[in-house]
Amino acid sequence: MMKRTLRILRSGTIVVSVGLMLLYIALLSMQAYSKRQASHILDRIEALRVGDPITKFDTAVEGCPLERNPEVIRCVLISGAYRFETLWTEFWKVLPDSWAEPMREFSNKAGLRGWRLVIFATSLDGRIGEINASIYVVGRYEALGAKWDIGPDLPAVYAQRAQTAEDKRTYLGWY
Repeated sequence: MMKRTLRILRSGTIVVSVGLMLLYIALLSMQAYSKRQASHILDRIEALRVGDPITKFDTAVEGCPLERNPEVIRCVLISGAYRFETLWTEFWKVLPDSWAEPMREFSNKAGLRGWRLVIFATSLDGRIGEINASIYVVGRYEALGAKWDIGPDLPAVYAQRAQTAEDKRTYLGWY
């Protein structure tokens, strides 16, 4: 009887351990895929110019969920497993609030840091008027973000510093 109980316990431990390892590998894979996807989208966005047809923006953000209204198109890309916002909302309803910070800290240490990339494009008569991209990454004690604009002009303080025509096309700010 005791041998059977130990065998069941050992088998259960192995199944749970393998399951957790497979879940972790899947989550890391999702994280890597979303990073690659964001990188490709940003590369394609950078090639766009004010005045290009708005359909070029649609092609550049392919694979990113879009929200549209007549004048603005918005793309929001969230890292890895954090894309399943409904699942996370339900998950946090079940767990006690005191677990939130340790879980977030553990996820960060395990390489599963959450981030959000948001890209807006304005449309003027079917043409790109302006593109704004921002990314926000949250850590335990810090947050890092960047905002990137492609538009017809720069804020005055930065326009004075621009050396070339290419410098006048793009504005990048950190926060």
